[in-house]
Amino acid sequence: MPGLPRLAFAGSDDQIDYSPLWGGVQVRIGAPLAAHEGELTAAGWDVRVLPGLDHLGAMHSGVVVPLITAWLESVAQRHT
Repeated sequence: MPGLPRLAFAGSDDQIDYSPLWGGVQVRIGAPLAAHEGELTAAGWDVRVLPGLDHLGAMHSGVVVPLITAWLESVAQRHT
């Protein structure tokens, strides 16, 4: 949807490695987000790759709440 604000964020080290009991699957989030940041930005996304944070670190409320608050404030300023 054009004009709809969108935010994607993850820690730069956000990667989940499941044990062999769970199939040994590796879920990479941070690296692909960083690799495609330009494409996502061109498609209208605001992208934040948080340096040095893994999945749990990037999802901690002390990181998420200030990040989303600042992003929402910037969105509100752009749309007033």
